[in-house]
Amino acid sequence: MAQAISGAVENCAHGAHYPIGGENLPWSDLLARFARYAGREKKVVTLPDWLVTAGAAILKAFHKVQGVESGLNPVQFIKLQTAETYIDPELSRSMLGYELGGLDEALKETVRVCLNKQDPARGSSCLITKFPTCNYQPGTARG
Repeated sequence: MAQAISGAVENCAHGAHYPIGGENLPWSDLLARFARYAGREKKVVTLPDWLVTAGAAILKAFHKVQGVESGLNPVQFIKLQTAETYIDPELSRSMLGYELGGLDEALKETVRVCLNKQDPARGSSCLITKFPTCNYQPGTARG
């Protein structure tokens, strides 16, 4: 990221926009990597787009009956969230001069830091450690 920022400051016109990235991967692969680096090998199961869209349509109807607007159209939002949108990093790499690679190392470091910030009194403050198991009990406050 620092290389891209430096390249933007040195080489780009004010207001230019470049997507920064190097490795495109599906959400399920990202979650599986986080789980693996947290020492919790888990299979990531995804729902079919049509099922998630149907759930969003039901949510939209429920909101309408309640007279509530979410600020987002849930059906359209699901279409965006489930789209496999990837970038071609070559244009930004050529303009900004950053190197590819390092995603796995960055994810491992993120997990390491997160796991080290656990609060024993409250349980984990890290989503990664809460993801595989949930300690939430109905009728209790969420931590």
